[in-house]
Amino acid sequence: MMCGLRLQTAQRGPSIRLQRLQQPISWPRIAIVDSGIDLDHPDLSSKIVKIKDLVDSGDPDDEHGHGTHVAGIAAAVTDNSKGIAGVSWGSKIFVVRVFDSNNQGTGIRTANGITEAANSGARIINISGGGASEKAAKCKAVSYAISKGAMVVASAGNNGNSTKSYPAACAGAIAVGSTTNSDSRASYSNFGSWVDLAAPGTNVLSTVPVGGSCKFCNTTGYRKLSGTSMAAPMVAGAAAVVLSREPKLTNAEVETRLKRTAFKLPASLKLGAGRIDLFEAVFNGSFEEGNLALWKREGTASSKTQLGPNISPKAGDRMGSVSTGPEDAQSAGTLYQTFTIQPGVTSFPISFQYAFVTEEYPEWVGTPYDDSLKIKLITPSGSEELLTEESVNTSSFTSIEGIDFPGGDETVGWTGWKSISKTISVTDGAGTYRIELEDTGDIIYDTETLIDDIKFKLN
Repeated sequence: MMCGLRLQTAQRGPSIRLQRLQQPISWPRIAIVDSGIDLDHPDLSSKIVKIKDLVDSGDPDDEHGHGTHVAGIAAAVTDNSKGIAGVSWGSKIFVVRVFDSNNQGTGIRTANGITEAANSGARIINISGGGASEKAAKCKAVSYAISKGAMVVASAGNNGNSTKSYPAACAGAIAVGSTTNSDSRASYSNFGSWVDLAAPGTNVLSTVPVGGSCKFCNTTGYRKLSGTSMAAPMVAGAAAVVLSREPKLTNAEVETRLKRTAFKLPASLKLGAGRIDLFEAVFNGSFEEGNLALWKREGTASSKTQLGPNISPKAGDRMGSVSTGPEDAQSAGTLYQTFTIQPGVTSFPISFQYAFVTEEYPEWVGTPYDDSLKIKLITPSGSEELLTEESVNTSSFTSIEGIDFPGGDETVGWTGWKSISKTISVTDGAGTYRIELEDTGDIIYDTETLIDDIKFKLN
């Protein structure tokens, strides 16, 4: 079932619609340059499309377990009622083995593995390993991979200090540090001005070889491990999901998207732009770029840094805007995008912040010209649930300066930012879910609705 978020202004007012739509997805391939992979693992075997063993020229079966764990984080099968779900559930995997049964390798072999992955056509290359040796060879391989169109994501290292690890510290690579489940820096994680991003890397459950006698093998095929090795494939998978929605983005644009939408961490942690937030990157990321690349829009729907003195409730971010104008008192504006609700899901949370701005305050308070704002959920059956309501006559406004509604006077009021948080019931089958914002229906540009911090997840 496909759904979309639609913010719309019309003669009956602005609306947000959750609408089932179809959207093809093209998934980028991820290369795991590591200790190999359990080629028969039930959560991974169907994802493997290319293999290469640079250790002993055989099949890259994982004789240690590290590479299998990394691969599962990046792209394990989803919705198969087994084990875990990979971050990039639709991506296929290239396996390049460069580390032996002790998870040891050489800098030259790592460089050759990066080159092999690039020549195999991988869009994203994950390296959960590194060190100080053979810096020049590794960085030359990273540069070559980038020239071939690949992104290189690498773990920052587990020394717990600012020591640079290569290939993570190579120019063009994305160096990934590790956080805990409380968004602190993991004690083992390297850090410094050279680290680009962070991701959860502590006690991460993922795939390991089933049976055998390797270090991380067990009978279940799953275990928890910690390290920047676990954080890097989180970022690689996140990059793949972003590219699945916008395959024409460049490496630099994907990296910028992940950084701009990352959860900001204290600068003292020295973990780059912060901890990745994949939902923000996919759903709200193009708000922050201002191009609304994943949103469809009509009329006066836009992404704004501010409206007069009003700025986003998340300082420094951009916000969505829909209005009934201003071009020729235009009475329609639409902003929407699609997303997928997985089978078996019966409800999901939605939250957002909004502000209602009106030129009718204060002189039209108490008159019939009572512009109102209603935000309500309309289900496929037609039933309605009022989420919130504002109106010129009943709501609390404060005066605000610096906003010009053409054709009106210079007095403007606004409600300030308010928060909505609800759980929406969903069902399979035909139909449209709409969250609708209504006003009184005149076609004069005298109101504007701002919206920001949209989430379909629990905080």
